[in-house]
Amino acid sequence: MPKGVGNFIFKAVTAIPAVHRFINRKVISQFTDMGPLPGLYTTQSRHETPLWELLHKKNFALEVPTPSPEEREGLPDLDVVTALFERTEAHPHSRISVLLPFFAQHLTDAVFQSEGRFKTNAPHEIILNQIYGNTADDEAALRSGKDGKLKTQERPLAYGTAEFPDALFEEKDGSWAIKECYAGLSYLQDPDKVKSLLDTYKGREGDACATGLFQGNMTLGNFAITTLMVREHNRLCDGILAERRRKGLSTEDDAVFRIAQQNNIVAYMKVVIEDYINAFAGQKMFLLDTKSFFHEQKRWCRETPLPFHFNILYRIHAMIPDSLKGFEDQKYKVMLANNNLVMEHGIGAIFQTASSQGAGQVSLGNTHKRLLGAERAGLDKAREVLGFFNAHKEAQEPGSSVGFDAFDPKFRERLKELYKGNPDRVDYLVGIYAELPKRGLMEKLGIKDDPIIGPTLMNAIAKHAFRHILSNRYMTREYLNPEVMTDFGWDNLHTTSTVADLVKRNVAGEMSQAQANALRISFVNPDYKP
Repeated sequence: MPKGVGNFIFKAVTAIPAVHRFINRKVISQFTDMGPLPGLYTTQSRHETPLWELLHKKNFALEVPTPSPEEREGLPDLDVVTALFERTEAHPHSRISVLLPFFAQHLTDAVFQSEGRFKTNAPHEIILNQIYGNTADDEAALRSGKDGKLKTQERPLAYGTAEFPDALFEEKDGSWAIKECYAGLSYLQDPDKVKSLLDTYKGREGDACATGLFQGNMTLGNFAITTLMVREHNRLCDGILAERRRKGLSTEDDAVFRIAQQNNIVAYMKVVIEDYINAFAGQKMFLLDTKSFFHEQKRWCRETPLPFHFNILYRIHAMIPDSLKGFEDQKYKVMLANNNLVMEHGIGAIFQTASSQGAGQVSLGNTHKRLLGAERAGLDKAREVLGFFNAHKEAQEPGSSVGFDAFDPKFRERLKELYKGNPDRVDYLVGIYAELPKRGLMEKLGIKDDPIIGPTLMNAIAKHAFRHILSNRYMTREYLNPEVMTDFGWDNLHTTSTVADLVKRNVAGEMSQAQANALRISFVNPDYKP
């Protein structure tokens, strides 16, 4: 079937809500029903998981047991393997814009929180701790205590003033210190993180902001999206407060905060499904089904510990470009701790800029030299506990092991040499980035299918994202309904599918509403030509 015809048919049938929900259930199940449930093994040891670990989840989970030291003997030197990742020429772009790695980092920094090499203090589910923090004390420090809202500061911009997270430091007697109200934030109990923040923002301490996580101040994209979600929370509070006043219900601060928090978290997860994962898939296939709750009957729909390979595979550093369009003079450092750029130009401009530029192709040979240290650290940890690429493929689907012909031709011979002709010895992290994208069912049906990552990486991202999102407590029928979310929240959820939806209603003070409506914000690279 010609591709154009397949695309037309797909769009036509998915325009029928019942049909789209049916396709959505089937395709999500294809990913999520496959492979084991992580947790039988953990990064703690080679043995099966003890009871206390099942209860407290202080280690990452594994799907296959940790390889023994003997199994790892004779593997190529880590420095040599790391060199495979280095970008040595103009980096090839994909059909994805820079907005996608911005969002990916914001999402994963919140979930994959490490403590040492293999332990974790992660919440094991999406809770928007980027703006609410990890603990009750974090949340209390970040709340304003009025109308359910979070604390913010106002900064002057083109059309008035705009909200940003509150300033973290204050100047006293000629030196900068953490504001007393934020001294209890959990990440500030680590002296090394306090020192890192002070060193990073030395000379511009006033730009550091009170965010739910340490990472909120460390990269441009993370801070921009954190700002967006803080504004969305406070906007939700206004709508919920107005509705409760009309209905004669309690307008007490905590009641409004809890409803806004739930609505914000659910909307964020919906954007992950309907914008972010669909961008990887290359087709608007997936949706948040608020009618069938089909996932509640699935074996995987339960509280799930985070698998370590899900953490490792998300190190998609190849997507990060050498510079950002319009800010080339700052080179790569524009991507780092740069809150001032966001507060000077506004989130609307930053999101549009990120949407106008292609992200790097996910592959070997495409990582900026500043990130090679992070690649090496990932390779080191992955080799110690994850083992080999084909072992993971077999765990997902017996008989699915591949040979070197499944890898990028540019690196095929080098990989054969490094791994002594044995594809079963290829490191997990190397394999998932060397594996060629593979066209699948969609292509056979004549529907546009333009995969940007290999099938092992795509399957893992989709499988674990859906498992974690759909097993979230807010995704149950008890929570996901207009009575709990309020009519305003329910309507808001059903008009939220993309990052663009969130941005266009949260840029007051930065631009007129007409300018906001004209913003072009997307995970799609506008200059990409297949």
